[in-house]
Amino acid sequence: MHYLLVGGAPIDRLYLESQLNEEYDRIIGVDGGAQNLLDLGITPHILLGDFDSLAKQSLEEIGKKTEVRSFPEEKDWTDMELALDTAIHEGATRITIVGGIGDRWDHTIANIGLLYRALQAGVPAVMKAPEQEIRLLSPGQKHRMKREEGSEFSLLPMSGEVRGIRAWGVKYPLKNGTLRWGETLGVHNRISARIAHVINGDGYLILIRFQADQHN
Repeated sequence: MHYLLVGGAPIDRLYLESQLNEEYDRIIGVDGGAQNLLDLGITPHILLGDFDSLAKQSLEEIGKKTEVRSFPEEKDWTDMELALDTAIHEGATRITIVGGIGDRWDHTIANIGLLYRALQAGVPAVMKAPEQEIRLLSPGQKHRMKREEGSEFSLLPMSGEVRGIRAWGVKYPLKNGTLRWGETLGVHNRISARIAHVINGDGYLILIRFQADQHN
């Protein structure tokens, strides 16, 4: 089952509309992220959060149409973590997060950590935004990238160092390469073939893909 989690970070309306054209089995509105869905006339299957960033009127409106799971504002988990755990508990096989990348870097970095949490549960997850998408590669994972879907990308170790990385079909290939936290070797590579291949090494890699001319 493919779950879409819509968070409260700023979301381009047209982009969210395009994402909603994908096939999702379940949609979770995460606190203020539900307003983005409401603006498009979409009712999530679950509305979840402490509702510190969703207007009371919107909460009441959506609450008449769907299941609401309310949590106290003072808690040990973010609303996005609760949403991710809900999706995993309900049997998600894939998770896409929109509205998880924003100006609050603490939340954005924490959400990258949630991608790790999902992988630990055996569920691949990705965070998407108009200009980029972020996913984690687990140890030994093979990943293919089509140039037509965005030609530029970066690879960053999640922590420490990751050894034994291979990448080809790219401008700067790696053969048994090592990427270390605190170094920038993996920043800003380019797909040079129709399809590029990455085989991860012995740790977790953050893969960020972005469109040409968005970053320098």
